[in-house]
Amino acid sequence: MGIHISYPLAHEPIRYSDDSDSDEYSEAAAQQIHEINLKYCDDIIQQRQHSLKAQKLFEECEARNEGRTAEILKKYPIWEVEDIVNLKLQFQLLDSNMDYLLDFEDINNALTEAGDESTEQERRMYFHESDQDGLGFIDFEAYLEVW
Repeated sequence: MGIHISYPLAHEPIRYSDDSDSDEYSEAAAQQIHEINLKYCDDIIQQRQHSLKAQKLFEECEARNEGRTAEILKKYPIWEVEDIVNLKLQFQLLDSNMDYLLDFEDINNALTEAGDESTEQERRMYFHESDQDGLGFIDFEAYLEVW
């Protein structure tokens, strides 16, 4: 009596596909899975690209305005560096033509997208109050004054 063991102990591997599958079918299935994955992740990819673009613009702006953050912090002691960074990013998102100035169209478009129900006349009046130098643009410092 006893158990008879034979060597080598090998088992047939478990397969989850049929051996009759052709390479053409496998490639088509892989392509379908890839397309579904891209469709599912498209919003995430676009948000990431937008975030990277905004970060790059912010870094370029910071390089040009090195030391400005320290001056702003002195002028507005209630804010922290993170607040200034967030306000700069908001400013850059509003600035559709990326000239580091907000014109009425930038503000008007942002308010419309945000669902603001004020009239264009009210928006113009508010914009002109914020445009301290009367040049038709709001720079970052004027934007901070609004906040």
